[in-house]
Amino acid sequence: MHTAQAMDSGRRGRDLAVIESPGRLMGLAAPLVGGVVIAAGGQAALLLIAVGLTLAALVPARRIGGNETIS
Repeated sequence: MHTAQAMDSGRRGRDLAVIESPGRLMGLAAPLVGGVVIAAGGQAALLLIAVGLTLAALVPARRIGGNETIS
């Protein structure tokens, strides 16, 4: 099911804004945070943080399972 179809038509714009806003804000903040991390600890620190976040993201992804179909 498409996301827009699952939402109430009267609140669709607001709901989509709530869903999309955090990702867009992270896209704006990521270069600043990355620059601060590199300045403080070097590129190795940034790599370790990226690896840690990736491993942390595997936990909920593993719990979701792979037997669901998306249409």
